[in-house]
Amino acid sequence: MSLAPLTPMVVSLGIAALAAIGSREHRRVQGDVEIYKFPSVYTCLFVGAFALFAAVACMPSLTGHDPATIAAFWLFPALAFVGGVYFFRYRLVIDRGKITVGAFSRRHIDLGQVVDTKLQTGRGAELTLVLGDGSKVRLSGLLTDFDLLSQTLLEQLKSRN
Repeated sequence: MSLAPLTPMVVSLGIAALAAIGSREHRRVQGDVEIYKFPSVYTCLFVGAFALFAAVACMPSLTGHDPATIAAFWLFPALAFVGGVYFFRYRLVIDRGKITVGAFSRRHIDLGQVVDTKLQTGRGAELTLVLGDGSKVRLSGLLTDFDLLSQTLLEQLKSRN
């Protein structure tokens, strides 16, 4: 029995499930605090890639006995695992004139330090905050509700000036 004819249906159902998971999470508001993050669909994709490559790496019939091939099949799951953890942990928190950005080493920025902003819209959207010391903080358009995030930050910056 060949399962190949079922592949388009399974792939379509998987993509629909991931889209449903990704669309249900949006920004969270807890009092004065707003939390933005990457959609969880990215985490699910990376965890799926981790599971697939880890399963293949454990099957000698697929990888053979070549150590370089086995190491390559363990490298991809490791990268997918780190990517999934990054997307899961990344947060942007706006809290009373301060923002906290990052996944592992979070960066705390007072909005009073921001001297300039650059908003790039369209494909590859991002908001760049230029700080007084010359450093830049780039906020990705992949964050959920990016339009609302950029409007909120730009309004807060205008009200401070």
